[in-house]
Amino acid sequence: MAVKEIACARLIAAHRSERHAAIFHNRAAFLGYQRWRSLGERYMRLIFGMIIGAALTVGGAYIADAMAGREAKPIVNWSVVAENIDTVTALARAGWKRIAG
Repeated sequence: MAVKEIACARLIAAHRSERHAAIFHNRAAFLGYQRWRSLGERYMRLIFGMIIGAALTVGGAYIADAMAGREAKPIVNWSVVAENIDTVTALARAGWKRIAG
């Protein structure tokens, strides 16, 4: 009987320590978010993350295309991208001239 009681006590202690660790972990996970209190800072952080994500995606595609051999089909048609960027730049300049006078 003593062996069963000891095993039962160990199981209960292990369960309590696991529960305590889970509670402690959950509290620790949210401590980092408490410093971002204002709504504006959260949105700024989100927008910054989206910009970084887009830059990493485009940069990764460019690097993959640059490292591929001449026989490999590129992921992105970079000449079309260049034409689109030129068009957007021209539209932005025309809009700015219209606004600025």
